[in-house]
Amino acid sequence: MNSSGNSLVVVPRGCSLVQRQYYSSWSRVSPISTANEPFLSTLRKKGGKNAKPSKDAEEEEAPQELDLEKPKADMEAVVQELKEQLSIYKIGRADTQLLETVHVVQNKKSVPISSVAQLNVKDGSTLAVTVFDPKLQKDVSNAIRDADLDFEPTISGNLILVAIPKPTKKFKSKIIKKAAEQTEKARVQIRNIRRVTVDAMKQLKYTKDESIALDKQIQKLHDEAIKKLEAILKQIQ
Repeated sequence: MNSSGNSLVVVPRGCSLVQRQYYSSWSRVSPISTANEPFLSTLRKKGGKNAKPSKDAEEEEAPQELDLEKPKADMEAVVQELKEQLSIYKIGRADTQLLETVHVVQNKKSVPISSVAQLNVKDGSTLAVTVFDPKLQKDVSNAIRDADLDFEPTISGNLILVAIPKPTKKFKSKIIKKAAEQTEKARVQIRNIRRVTVDAMKQLKYTKDESIALDKQIQKLHDEAIKKLEAILKQIQ
């Protein structure tokens, strides 16, 4: 406990950056729940609001409990993000986000295409790419062609025109592959949120039965989020 009366939390070795951020927030315990304390809420001491605390009670740290609303909200945010990401895969329809995965080599570094060019929709089936530095125009065109999306860009003056292929079996297969990769990344995020939540639970003094019950609730949140991800991917497939 430090000079201000707050409890200090020792962060275990080997923790990820996310876990350290969660653990560090526990060093401040207030008598009510706050949004800045991930997964944790505090309980008032027994005796009611009119009870007069003893000197020892005032120095005693308020008990903590796991707040499952935070991981639930975080998981839902991952689901919504994937839903927005996969909404661009309208087969045969032009959308600048179709090129977001394209990277271009600039000054020996791989950078997103959006950092070296402006992307626009020319019409319902064509994208127009304006490269900021004309010297990079050919490199950008090649990067689009090599992005494994079946795009065949053509240079027209200061523009690179990208015709979006009609929904052939081959093109749809590539789109589904990209969607599956993004879905897998979302699954990893959900699993990480579950792991961090379980780690937070282990830092608190729960009985064996309480821990088992909480672990089941955390697993339920995890499973429900994964099912939502699978449903979103299925719509693309």
